Amino acid sequence: MSFDAGIEQTLFASRAAVDITYFYNRFKDLIVPLGGSLSNLSAFSSANLNNSRTQGLEVSFQVHPLQSLELRQPVYIPGLSVLAVDGTSIASSPFEVGQRLLRRPNHSASFNVTWRYKRLMLNANSYIRGNVLDVEPNWGTLACNYGMKCMFDNPGYTLANAGFSYRLVNGVEVYGRLNNFLNQNTKRLSAIHRCA
Repeated sequence: MSFDAGIEQTLFASRAAVDITYFYNRFKDLIVPLGGSLSNLSAFSSANLNNSRTQGLEVSFQVHPLQSLELRQPVYIPGLSVLAVDGTSIASSPFEVGQRLLRRPNHSASFNVTWRYKRLMLNANSYIRGNVLDVEPNWGTLACNYGMKCMFDNPGYTLANAGFSYRLVNGVEVYGRLNNFLNQNTKRLSAIHRCA
């Protein structure tokens, strides 16, 4: 089950806009292996009994202080949690009821600034991501069965980019981009993006 609802308000003769959206998602029938205290829930070794929930706000600001200048900043504030296995008050091991979901940040935000002057366009953007709960990369949650640490906090990061373009004639344009100019660890960033 999922739904979302939002409002948008323009301000200052449409030079600014605020958009607020609430969303709710309830995920059911996630497959969970059954063993130990969960083995009496089904005649099978796994069943569709696991649950999780996401809910939160997405707030977006868009401003045009000048006709040639645009600033945009969405902010994402989710509430993510593991729910109890159907028919019990516990979550599937090693998770706990109320624990945040894997690889989902508590907060994230981005900004985008674009300025145009005649044939020139300048742009800067950034994505800011909070820390996430992650699992041991080789063994996953299975590591917990062998007494190893299977979950850890993966730190957040800021990915910033900038670029320009200049139109020489109609249909011909030169451009350049500088990605990750804060020199964040790109191997870690790409691994997180692949997992998310």
